[in-house]
Amino acid sequence: MKRDLLHKFLIFLFFISSNIMGEDFISKEYELVLKNYTKNSIYKNTSYVGIDYKNPNVKSLINKTLQEIQKFDVKALKTKEEELAFFINLYNVYVISIILENFPLNSIMDLGQTIFDKKIIKIHNQIYSLNDIEHNLIRKRFNEPRIHFALVCGAISCPDIRREMYVGKRLNEQLEDQTKTFLNSKKGVDIENNTLYISTIFDWYKEDFGTTDDHIVKFIHQYKKINLNYKKPIQFIPYLWDLNIIR
Repeated sequence: MKRDLLHKFLIFLFFISSNIMGEDFISKEYELVLKNYTKNSIYKNTSYVGIDYKNPNVKSLINKTLQEIQKFDVKALKTKEEELAFFINLYNVYVISIILENFPLNSIMDLGQTIFDKKIIKIHNQIYSLNDIEHNLIRKRFNEPRIHFALVCGAISCPDIRREMYVGKRLNEQLEDQTKTFLNSKKGVDIENNTLYISTIFDWYKEDFGTTDDHIVKFIHQYKKINLNYKKPIQFIPYLWDLNIIR
C-alpha cells in the first residue's frame, strides 16, 4: 500500500516538475542538419565548421524546420533560458534558409547588407528581420554577451555553428563552451609580436563587453589565458565574409 502511494506521489511530482520546466523548441530535422551535414573545414588558413549547402537534403530539412518554427507556440517557453535558446536557434536556421534560397553564392554579403533588415521571420503574426531578432529580441532583453559566440551569420569568421540545438536546461553550459571554443581559435584571439588581435565582433558589439578595451581583455581572459602585457592598442582581425560552406 505504501509503495503504491509513494509511486503515485512520485508520478505527481514528475508531472508538476515537467510543467514547471516548460518546453524547449526541438526540431529533429534541424538536429539532422547539425549532426549529419556539417564538417570541419579550412579556408585561407582559417578553420571552421562548414555546412553542406549543396546537399538537397539540407534544404528540405531546413524548410521543414521553418514550418515547425511557424507552428510553435512561443508561449510554451517557461524560462528565459528556453526563450533565449529558441531565438538563437531561430536566427541560425533563418540564416541557413536565406543562403539556401539564394544559393549558389560566395558570401551572404553578396545579397547586400540590407539582407539582415529584410522582414521574413514570422512569429505569432509578427514579422521580424534578422537584425530585429539579434538586437531587439536578444540583446536588449537578455543582456548576455556570450550570444555573440552562438549566433552564426553564415561567414567563416563567425563563431562555428554548434552541432546540436540550444536548449534551455543546458544553455549556460553550451554558451560557455561556444565562447571558450571561439576565443581559443585563431579567428577569435591571436597574439603576434606582443600585439593582441581579436575578432571584429568585439568592435561591433563593444558595449556588450564593457566600455573600454580593458573590459574586453578582462572578458577574454576568463576563457583564454593571455599575456596581459600585450602592446596596446588592440587590433581587430579582418573579417572573412566568405561562405561557411564545406570545403
